[in-house]
Amino acid sequence: MTAEEIILMEPGEQLDRLVIKGETWGSPSTDMNDAWDLRETFIEENGGDFQLIRFCDDFPEHCSWSYGDRKILVWAKTGPEAITKVVALAEHELYGDFHPWVLFPEMQKQFIENLKRNTTLFK
Repeated sequence: MTAEEIILMEPGEQLDRLVIKGETWGSPSTDMNDAWDLRETFIEENGGDFQLIRFCDDFPEHCSWSYGDRKILVWAKTGPEAITKVVALAEHELYGDFHPWVLFPEMQKQFIENLKRNTTLFK
């Protein structure tokens, strides 16, 4: 599975299956309590620094994990989605900056066009 495929996945069962290995977690990609449990288990098994920070844009939840020279940056619509995607990427040994606008520049163009249409910032 590629990083692009993981980033494009919607929260839910398919994304959850990438990170759940026989445990009964519920849905870490949609439930913050399950996502936090997933995060804690991941840190216990892999170490490193795990952060979740909220920003203001089309993908407000920024989640990162780093350990040595391995680093993953993910932006998503929700915290649980961001946490789950970081763990899924790490388990596939995919490291880097995975903001959707980096992977899919057309998404940023669409965001700017919507911003221009719906605000007075550009008038």
